[in-house]
Amino acid sequence: VYIDNGELNGCSNLVNLTIPFVGASRDAKVSLCLFGYIFGADAYDGCVEVTQSDGFSDRKCYLPSTLKTVVVTNSNIPDYAFKFCSGLTIQLTGDMPISIGEQAFSYTTTTLIIDSKLSSIGVQAFWWSTVKIKYNGTKADWRNVSKADKWNKAAGLTIECIDGIYEDN
Repeated sequence: VYIDNGELNGCSNLVNLTIPFVGASRDAKVSLCLFGYIFGADAYDGCVEVTQSDGFSDRKCYLPSTLKTVVVTNSNIPDYAFKFCSGLTIQLTGDMPISIGEQAFSYTTTTLIIDSKLSSIGVQAFWWSTVKIKYNGTKADWRNVSKADKWNKAAGLTIECIDGIYEDN
């Protein structure tokens, strides 16, 4: 399965979106794995400009200003995927273990709901972000997630597990 660049361009009334992966395909790399890729680089009425970075270059994209919730099913979250995409509630769901890539949610203000089994979190995944994480696991489960060095560097994180707030982040 492949999603073309700008496939959802002009969807100015979109509020909720469910996708099988972030970007062009499940194994996309660099700029093809950014969330904004599916909305494209052409402005339209009812959009908001977001500049995403893939670690090598910046890319402008235009998201619907109405978009509030993104559900990603059975997919890893690639490096830089939601960088600079604030104001969204993002839900990771499915029955396979997933990982969150390097800087995947950096520079965002968002709510992240993790219903999937989380296996790992990449370097600076939440760099300079304010993120409320609702994790469908226990504090012990969260503690056992493999976390790269500086995964939470300069982040304002709240991690809410099913048995309470995880406070050692």
